[in-house]
Amino acid sequence: MEAQPDELRTLMQQIDDLLEESYTLKRTRESWSRHVEIQAEIMRLCRLAADLHARPDPYWMAEDDAEKSKGLPHTGESAKDDDTRAA
Repeated sequence: MEAQPDELRTLMQQIDDLLEESYTLKRTRESWSRHVEIQAEIMRLCRLAADLHARPDPYWMAEDDAEKSKGLPHTGESAKDDDTRAA
């Protein structure tokens, strides 16, 4: 379990590095593609960071509430489904 905070710290450092690069990069027609690449990479890193926090139940649901909700039907939708629909 110790690896998770280290991995999260690494991801956050990579995001900070990309943000720093983006802030120093001049806004020109030639640099536009690099800005887009940076944004895409930041989104990918944010998703990886979010996956580190992924749990079967929402974070606000207490453990005793989670036990009660196990009998509820699952809709079958997830965030992964949203990504495929958006593409």
